Order: sequence, then C-alpha cells, then structure tokens
Amino acid sequence: MRKFLLLSLISVFLMTGCQHQETTPVSGKLEITKESAPETEEEVQTESRMPSIQERAESFSVSEHSHIYDECGGLSEKEAELHNAYLEWLSVSRLINAFVVITDHLNGNSPEQFASDYYQTIADQELPDGFLVLINNDTNQDYIFTTGICSAYLPQTEAAVLLSGATYHLIEANYADALDQILPALERIPAYVCDRTGTLTEAELQEFSEKIQTIQKEKEIQCAVVLLPFPTESEPDADFYLKKFDCDKILLIDPVKKQCRIAGENIQIQDSDIIRIWESQSLPWAVRFFLENI
Repeated sequence: MRKFLLLSLISVFLMTGCQHQETTPVSGKLEITKESAPETEEEVQTESRMPSIQERAESFSVSEHSHIYDECGGLSEKEAELHNAYLEWLSVSRLINAFVVITDHLNGNSPEQFASDYYQTIADQELPDGFLVLINNDTNQDYIFTTGICSAYLPQTEAAVLLSGATYHLIEANYADALDQILPALERIPAYVCDRTGTLTEAELQEFSEKIQTIQKEKEIQCAVVLLPFPTESEPDADFYLKKFDCDKILLIDPVKKQCRIAGENIQIQDSDIIRIWESQSLPWAVRFFLENI
C-alpha cells in the first residue's frame, strides 16, 4: 500500500487527517541568511527527540478505549467506542491481548518492529497470546503483529491477505470499515476454551466453545474451560481465570497430572465427578459432563 508519487502522498495525508512534518523546498539559486540567537544544547535535544513508544502509549491511552491507540484521530468517538467494545469482547472471550494502533510516525522503525515494540509496551504480560493491528500512515505499510495462539489462527500469510483486502478502505482513510474487514478473522479462535497443553482437537475446542456460548444465551451463565499445567506445590489460580474470562464458573484441567478444579458460584458437581467420567470414558466426555451439569 505504498504511494510513491508526491501528489498521491499529499492526497492521502489530507484524507487521513494525520499531522506530518512540513518539508521546506531547497533552492540552489537563492540563499537567505538569517541571524538568530544560538540554540542551547538542551533546546536542540528537545526539538529533535521523538517521544518513546512508552510515552506515546501513555499519551494516547484513553481509559474508556483501552484497546485503541489512535494517534491520528482517524476514528470518530462513536467508531472508537464501538470497535473498542468489540476488541474488549475478543480479549475477554479468547483470553488474549487485542489492540489497534493508528499512527503517522514509526520512530524510524520498520512496521514489524514498531508493532512488536508497541505491543510489548501495552500488553498484559500475564496473557501470552495476542495481536496488534498497525495502521501505518508513515510509510504506508500496514502490519498485523501476532503472538501465541493468535499466530496459529492468523499466520502472517493470511494477515497479509486480510490487509490487502482492506486496501481500498485504508487508502480512503475509512479505518472503521477496514477494521470491520480485518478483526472478525480473530473470531476463529475458540471462545471461553483455552488449551495451553495441546490436548484437545480443533473439533473439540470448537464444539465446547459453541456449547458454552449456547449456555450463556439460554441460561445466562458464563462458564469457561482451561487446560494448563498445574503448579507443583500449590493450587491453580482459579480466581485469576474467573476474573480474566469474566465468568461465573470454570473448569481447570491438568491432563498430565490428571487433576482438575471446579470453581465459581453455585457449583453442583465435584472435582471427583469429573475425574470419574474422565477415567471411565475420556477427557472430552468429562468436559461435556461439566458443561451439561453446571
């Protein structure tokens, strides 16, 4: 999405509304000498220094829009509100970091490096999975940074295709429409089911995710299932996952140790019930038993 001609650049910059540094024409025919007071070393450093990514993130972080860092003002307040709510849902339901950054200055970095650094600056480090959509009005090469499970469900080859499909909207600075095309691709990640052990098949993950969302609609109960290695000398932190998933009930499973913990409100079944089904049938059937009896 590069725009090499100067006239094209000017047109795009006007549409995006981003503020770019003004360039001064240089002529070999006329030199104007202007006397001025010498700048102090402190003034020179202040003028030449670009804010760090940390400073920029803090500057453009809005509490009610915690997933969107719009340095260009490219989204209207309503658009920012709607897309932030969608990113919040993606973040909570998939237990991932989810961000959009719109900028006109990469601090001299490549889009890949800038997106990675920005992500590391603002991400919740307790969550190993996430993505950041970079809309780049500096060098006009947009990029989607992914890590963890997001890289598995959205590899870079597919991310490039997504961005290519949104090219028209991006050129026209219709960022809301571009995001409407890009972000739904992350919905393929199973909701409210997190397997950090690689035990469940893709079909099982999707089955449990759909069942959980059906329960939420029919019973207004939000639950989640997490497969992970349990700590050696302590209990798994069920409260952490209850809070992160914003759910009422949760089933934690360690497939290697063959242990489980059920936590939440109004629990009607015991850990031993899950183990019994697990041993007599299989782990997937134990998960189904949990979902059918919450």
